[in-house]
Amino acid sequence: MHPIQRASLGLALAAALTGVALAQPAPPAVSSAPATPAVCPPMPAEPTLPDGSDPAVTRTQIEAGNAAYDAFALAAQAHLNCERAKLRDRQAALQARRDATQAEVEAFNAFATQWQTSSAAFLARQPAPRNNERGN
Repeated sequence: MHPIQRASLGLALAAALTGVALAQPAPPAVSSAPATPAVCPPMPAEPTLPDGSDPAVTRTQIEAGNAAYDAFALAAQAHLNCERAKLRDRQAALQARRDATQAEVEAFNAFATQWQTSSAAFLARQPAPRNNERGN
């Protein structure tokens, strides 16, 4: 095999493998949410709540438990919403990077195809080797 043919085959193989590796379906679009803080509030500790099945628990204790639960739930929701927003931001950044890499792959594939066509045209113009010539 002629060295140019080997180079063309190598480029074709690289282009094919690279294109296949990144040709995956795109994930769903990410909504444009407002910027998220760099640090989210911590997940709050679960409050100690009264056991409503205990006959000794009073209405006052249950009402205090409800208030403690409500405060916990509000703080937990703020933490979880912040973490979800950070994940959305990261997904958007990764999608943008994936799109940029895919564009580079497509440019590489087009360049490799152009070179393969050019080298094939060159080889087609070359005289056929004589029977007594052997090349590697």
